[in-house]
Amino acid sequence: VLALPRRLQVDLSKDNPVARTLVMIMNERLRLPPGHGPDGLRTGSCDCASMRRPCITSLLPSQAWTLYEAPLASGVIGALAAGGGKTLIDILLPLVMTGCKKAVVLIPPGLVEQFWLEYLALREHFLVPSIVMPDGRRGKYIPGRPVLHVIPYSQLSRPKSTATLAQLKPDLIIGDECHRLKNHTAAVTRRVVRTLADN
Repeated sequence: VLALPRRLQVDLSKDNPVARTLVMIMNERLRLPPGHGPDGLRTGSCDCASMRRPCITSLLPSQAWTLYEAPLASGVIGALAAGGGKTLIDILLPLVMTGCKKAVVLIPPGLVEQFWLEYLALREHFLVPSIVMPDGRRGKYIPGRPVLHVIPYSQLSRPKSTATLAQLKPDLIIGDECHRLKNHTAAVTRRVVRTLADN
């Protein structure tokens, strides 16, 4: 990881003009037009209040910079602090990566429900990919958008999941809490590395 090339650090303070420009560019690219709902049709208002969540109407500078840089660098390793907005980046990455039709996000099992709630809140104001949740009962298909498969690390570690990534053939693999892939002898890490090597 330390040998990977690094992008020049951008001053991401909110009063920095570069940070403000990045936020404006990525908001314009990914935000729904005012008055439009998740299906793209005109609606009166959002459902954020009924979900008891604040409206997400703008990206944070760190989110905007990551989403801007990731397609330029063909990927990203981002060290964002807790509360830095990693989940929104995970959800929006398939929309910005060139040629991405199918993506997989690997997440800790305890974050599955939180991921679903973040997706529902984000889609009130932003474009989002189609999503397939691990329980198979929840999901949302949006024509013309990439499909994001949510897979808990624990599910991918099971013997019956040996061919999961090979069958999905994702264009993009997102490792949320990617330190869970550091053990080269673990089944999950071997499956991810094999998929990357084969593709």
